[in-house]
Amino acid sequence: MNYVYGGSFNPPTKAHQKIIKKIMELESCENLIILPVGDDYQKPYLASFSHRYEMLKLLISYDKHIIISDIEQKNPYQGTLKSLDILKKTYKKLSFVIGSDQLDKLHTWIDYQTLLASYPFVILQRDQILNKDIIEKQFEMVKHEFIWIPFEQDMSSTKARTDKSLRLAYLSQEIINYIDKYDLYKE
Repeated sequence: MNYVYGGSFNPPTKAHQKIIKKIMELESCENLIILPVGDDYQKPYLASFSHRYEMLKLLISYDKHIIISDIEQKNPYQGTLKSLDILKKTYKKLSFVIGSDQLDKLHTWIDYQTLLASYPFVILQRDQILNKDIIEKQFEMVKHEFIWIPFEQDMSSTKARTDKSLRLAYLSQEIINYIDKYDLYKE
């Protein structure tokens, strides 16, 4: 299986690093494709793609089975479905990785019903409050396949950007140095 892990990675945190490691440890993992959003993705305080790409390279050790994709930078943003369809031309058997905190927003994604029907989703269950049965019931009218993986980590890129006191806990020293060097995330 080729797993696609999408996000803004703005900046990439230690939690992103742990997710990457967790996915790579799956017996079924052939490749992990990290899919950062491009510059035309409408999100406040989004550092440029080139900076986020470089920080992702700092975050991961070299592994020929971890690919950082630039397709969302090369192509106009048209949603996750379009990006996965492009990736499927090169990588067969794709599955999309998201945190459980994204499930409540999934209905707002571009063509989300086709997306769910076309690709299995690996859901990183980030808290025990989330009830899988309730989530499955929410999506019962939409063809989907959810694969649940427990994952306990309470870190967010937003907190890492906005609260300097959390930086060392949330970010690697290499990422902190990069942010400082290029003066990123200033108010």
